[in-house]
Amino acid sequence: MRWHTILPIVSSVYIVAIFTLASGIFNGILEGENALFITRNRNVQTLGEVVLGIFIMSAGATAFYLIHKSVDRKIGVNKLMVVGFSILTLTLISLYALMIIKL
Repeated sequence: MRWHTILPIVSSVYIVAIFTLASGIFNGILEGENALFITRNRNVQTLGEVVLGIFIMSAGATAFYLIHKSVDRKIGVNKLMVVGFSILTLTLISLYALMIIKL
C-alpha cells in the first residue's frame, strides 16, 4: 500500500481518538452513572455526554475547515463561509445549552 492511501485513514483515526480523549471517555466510563444521556449533576459525566462532546468537537472542526477553505478558494467563497459560520454557531449554541443543562 502506498502512503497516500494509508495516511487519510491513520489521520482520521488519530483525530477521532483525540476527540474521544478530549471529551472525557475515561471519566464517563469510570465515574459515569447509569443515566441514558445527560444528568443534571455537574460532578458526573455520562457516556451520552461524551458522544455529544465528540459530535460538538467534530462539527466545530468541520466548521473551521470550511471557513479555511472559503478563504483559500476564489469560487464559492460566500457559500462556504456562510455554511462554516452557521455550523460554528450551532455548535456553540449546543455547547452552551449543554452547560445550562448541567448547571
